[in-house]
Amino acid sequence: MPTDMTRFRTARMNVLTASLIAIAASAAAPAQAQEPMTQDASAPENQGGLREIIVTARKRQENAQNIPVAVTALSSEDLVNRNIRSIEQVAASVPQFTVARGSSGSGANLSLRGIGSNFTSIGIEQSVSVNVDGVYYGQGRILNEGLFDMAQVEILKGPQALFFGKNSTAGALSFTTADPGSKTEIIGRAGYEFRTREKYLEGVVSGPLSETLGARLAVRWSDMSRGYMQNQAAGGPFKVNDIANGGAQTVYTVPRSTRYGPMEENLNIRGTLKYQPTDRFTITLKGGMSDRNATSAGFLNELFRCPVGGSSQLQPGNECDKDWKGYWDDLPGDLVSANPLLGKKNGQLYDNYRSYTATATVKYDTDIVNFNWVNGYQSFKNQFSLKSDATTNANRGTYAGTGTEYEAYSTEFRAQTDLKIPVNFLLGLYYQASKLKFQQDIIFPGTAAAGHAIDTSVVDPALVPLTVRKVGQTDGATFALFGQLLWDIVPTLQMTAGGRLTSETKDSTFRMPYVNRNLRAVYRMYDPANPLSQFVHHQKFDDFSPEVTLTWKPTPRLTVYGAYKTGYKSGGFSISGLNTVTTTIGDLAFGPETVDGFEAGIRSKLFDNSVRLNLTAFRYDYKDLQVDFFNSAITTFVTFNAGTARTQGLELDGEWAPRSVPGLTLRGALAYTDAKYTDFPGAPCYAGQTPAMGCLAPTAATPYIHQNLDGVHTQLAPKWSGTLGVDYETDIGSALKGGLLLNLRYSDSYLVSPFGNPVDVQKSFATLDATLRLGAQNDRWQVALIGKNLTNRYILNAAQDAPSTGSGTGTAAGVPADQYGFPAPPRTVALQLTVRY
Repeated sequence: MPTDMTRFRTARMNVLTASLIAIAASAAAPAQAQEPMTQDASAPENQGGLREIIVTARKRQENAQNIPVAVTALSSEDLVNRNIRSIEQVAASVPQFTVARGSSGSGANLSLRGIGSNFTSIGIEQSVSVNVDGVYYGQGRILNEGLFDMAQVEILKGPQALFFGKNSTAGALSFTTADPGSKTEIIGRAGYEFRTREKYLEGVVSGPLSETLGARLAVRWSDMSRGYMQNQAAGGPFKVNDIANGGAQTVYTVPRSTRYGPMEENLNIRGTLKYQPTDRFTITLKGGMSDRNATSAGFLNELFRCPVGGSSQLQPGNECDKDWKGYWDDLPGDLVSANPLLGKKNGQLYDNYRSYTATATVKYDTDIVNFNWVNGYQSFKNQFSLKSDATTNANRGTYAGTGTEYEAYSTEFRAQTDLKIPVNFLLGLYYQASKLKFQQDIIFPGTAAAGHAIDTSVVDPALVPLTVRKVGQTDGATFALFGQLLWDIVPTLQMTAGGRLTSETKDSTFRMPYVNRNLRAVYRMYDPANPLSQFVHHQKFDDFSPEVTLTWKPTPRLTVYGAYKTGYKSGGFSISGLNTVTTTIGDLAFGPETVDGFEAGIRSKLFDNSVRLNLTAFRYDYKDLQVDFFNSAITTFVTFNAGTARTQGLELDGEWAPRSVPGLTLRGALAYTDAKYTDFPGAPCYAGQTPAMGCLAPTAATPYIHQNLDGVHTQLAPKWSGTLGVDYETDIGSALKGGLLLNLRYSDSYLVSPFGNPVDVQKSFATLDATLRLGAQNDRWQVALIGKNLTNRYILNAAQDAPSTGSGTGTAAGVPADQYGFPAPPRTVALQLTVRY
């Protein structure tokens, strides 16, 4: 039975919704004779005090206020004025959207409305899909791509299966890069960030080559020579003992590593050709390259909570605090010189990423059908060497050299009718083929006295210093058929109904070609005679994701909608795990994640288009939510389908451009999100969790120590979050203009790990970003001073048990593991100059 509090909350939501409808209807212009709603929703109208926002959330250009989608859009001007050049910086501007960059697995967790996928498994794909120019980009390493020369960024909340396909169960990011225009355009931009000593240059040359052909070339280079994390380690002795020679010890001397990090250099290039012989036919070709080279550890972590004496369990005395100070040391070059991953930079830590992308889009419009064909290719190679446990090199550290290669080709064909009747259709086909290769060479911690164990008796010198080498590969193929019916029931009421049928296969292999002989009783080394030493797994998934939406537009400035939506995220296989003597295929294989639920919204333009006010209510239930668990005691990963979870809440956003103050725009957004596990009785215990803390003994149904997370909040799910922004621009004299942009972001507290560890909590915080700009009225030049996180708040977006710490899990004598996390940057201030011709 519903409780009194449930009834009160339901009644409060109903009253709030009804009140907003009444206010919006009374303030909007009286209804005029309506055209069918399937006509071009982006047709020009009175601009009023606010600029119109045109989005492609439904794969066609539409006014954001006229469509039944919860979408936030950032224009090219927004991105430049706020110096937003990464997905993480996009997230810092949007409530409910959080990005956590990590050191292992997929490398990132993109979370919307409290739903995401932790990054520790490379086999888990994101719950928030990333699409660039209509092409789906797999893998979290997309965070390494350069976000520059963009026409627009759209953040779509909630399941987006129909138009964005698999892996959009929580939402989608849609990036649209800039095209060449009808006039010649030359842009130069240079900047310097003072804290990290980052220098950056950006250039764009664009314009027509003929009456039918245009071209655009954009280049961006940056060099961060200091970074924002301070390295506390100082190098020194590095001991090894050779088990092939009775434990004979060698002591190397390792110089001090970089003092700050991440120190990185980036180069991004994109070229575009656009051929348009008529206004009905367009071919657009895009090609790009991204190159990232970090001269320090690519993904920096910091110990922030140590339960034993307040310092590292592996290295007592190392500090444990939230102050952007970490520990990392290089490896001895002579020891690892033969290893292609650990010795690539003579033992120094590094992170190299290079990608290539290509997109070909063909559009052809007829009087009754519009055709769109999008082809995409992407590939990347990422290699890095890192120290993953926040200790110095005094033989207590874990080192990993990792190589990942990814390649994918996709094609999508859509046909959208434009019939002059109340009924129209969309039909589409999609195909993607992908290949993911993974290799990791690991050195486990040694003892303080003897050092790391090596084996000089192995034939391959690259294996001598290693504890474990693991390799894996997944080949994927996806085919989808999707369609939508659009029916204008009456001129003011439209129903859309559609669905996406997906068939997917994944073929994975995983093995460990080398295990140090001291550990072969714990880990399985590949042996062709032992079928358990190599996992070969074929998976096939089939899904149908339907959705139905009803949209009512009683006036040109008011849109009300209700929708039922579903979504699907593919299952997979964790080729970045470890094969212990107890590991089974079931520990590394996981099933699909699905979602269904409801969403309702109101979109209004009020007071002669000087105010925009929107409200969205949502409730979605997730089944088999995918989560990955790092077992620090045995240093292995296990992937779970976490029963069920639910996210529900309210989102209110508005914008006001008062006519009495030209150049002033005020923006605000407030979100309430309640995201919890609703059924996860077999969740793993975190390291050191005792029975008194909720760690339960094995049972017949759950044959391992576990905890019940029913009712516990999911990761990265603040209850309250919001932004408040001010943008003001005014002329100064007859030739200059100045501007001020302020953006205040607030977040309630939230868990930064997915398994309810009470110490892994980011407290509530508020950050302030600001931009002060001065330039010419004709936009020929501009100087801007750009500050981010001016409140200098320490913000964690991910945390996990530190390797080889914690003990006694499930017993009364349990000792919790040290916790390390991945902090966002502190306060930064940049000076930027832009010139245009």
